[in-house]
Amino acid sequence: MKVLVTGGSSEISKAIIQSRIDRGDEVFFTSSNEESFEETTDFFSKKATGILFDLADPSASLPNLKKHFVNLDGIILSAFTKQRSLKPFQDFVFEDFQKFVRLNVEGNAWLIHQFLPGMIERKFGRLVLVSSLSAASGTSRYPAYCTAKAALEGLFLNLAVDGGEFGVFANIVRPGVIATKRNEKLWKRTGYDEKIKEIVPARMIGKPEHIAKAVDLALERDSYLNGAILPVGGGLPSIRSAGLLST
Repeated sequence: MKVLVTGGSSEISKAIIQSRIDRGDEVFFTSSNEESFEETTDFFSKKATGILFDLADPSASLPNLKKHFVNLDGIILSAFTKQRSLKPFQDFVFEDFQKFVRLNVEGNAWLIHQFLPGMIERKFGRLVLVSSLSAASGTSRYPAYCTAKAALEGLFLNLAVDGGEFGVFANIVRPGVIATKRNEKLWKRTGYDEKIKEIVPARMIGKPEHIAKAVDLALERDSYLNGAILPVGGGLPSIRSAGLLST
């Protein structure tokens, strides 16, 4: 398969890219800046091809996108900016909230919009959104993040309905608590690991490779998976009530 993974420098994206390389796919990735582009290219020893792509200005990348990414079989949306201000919705400067949501929703939707017609014409395509359990259950002080993820989930469910008859399947993977550099301040806190293990039914923090395995299912060429939401959270959002009561 010929697949594109956005946000190539993140641990989750790298796990997905590596899994697809191992399967013999022709793999492409996006990076938002030169530094992450070079780092990711070196990380995979040039076995994956990258392109600069900024969610804030996606159309600037159009010439390179059209040049390199012809006849894509699969697109995995994993790129997402970080919500840096952790506070409830009422404390947000609304323009900041609006900017975050528009950048992440419109930037990702723009990318799908560029390649969906070709998939429909060829009668095959696999679209995967790496979302979050937060899109359904909410997360304290993450209103912009939850809003943007939920909006993209709505789009993907629509794509599953409208694209299904053309062999273009759209699915959603919802990571739970996954150990990455983006959230290492949390899982490196003293006692955090133990608290999570008390609450998560699987009694462990997830790894990026767990997400890659779920994405692989959604990319299968002969799959009947379409419009599915795959929670990868070790049992979350269900919780171990015994563990909750003991904390």
